[in-house]
Amino acid sequence: MGIFHTLVGVLAVIVALVGFFREGKINPGSMTGRLYIGLTLIACLTTFGLMRTGHFSVGHVLSALILVLLGVGVFTSRYIQTVALSLTVLLSMIPTTVETLTRLPLDQPIAQGPDSPAVQIGILTCVVIFVVGVFFQIKKIRTSNQVS
Repeated sequence: MGIFHTLVGVLAVIVALVGFFREGKINPGSMTGRLYIGLTLIACLTTFGLMRTGHFSVGHVLSALILVLLGVGVFTSRYIQTVALSLTVLLSMIPTTVETLTRLPLDQPIAQGPDSPAVQIGILTCVVIFVVGVFFQIKKIRTSNQVS
């Protein structure tokens, strides 16, 4: 289940990036947007079948929050939609960053745990990219509203 969850989650992030580059956002009305939402739903739901610690973890809370944000993103205005769906990608990147840096390379992982400086820098980088990305997406919406 863990490998399937990871593959689906990574594929969802790749599809989100394709959507950002093609359309400037995750558009729930496009094929790319629907694929991202579907893959993200699967990744989030499969999280609940994974309990390495034997109980609910931060990853489960993030998955629940992502599920709520997907609903908000699909059923709200363009501004809220843009922020909510972009935030789902950011929240997906937090456990992805932690897991990647604490597991790879296999013989000597880059980080020892979530509090490791490499992990913190990775997460901070994701947050900065999120803020800059949302800024440009909102600017694009405003520009298109002025032209319309």
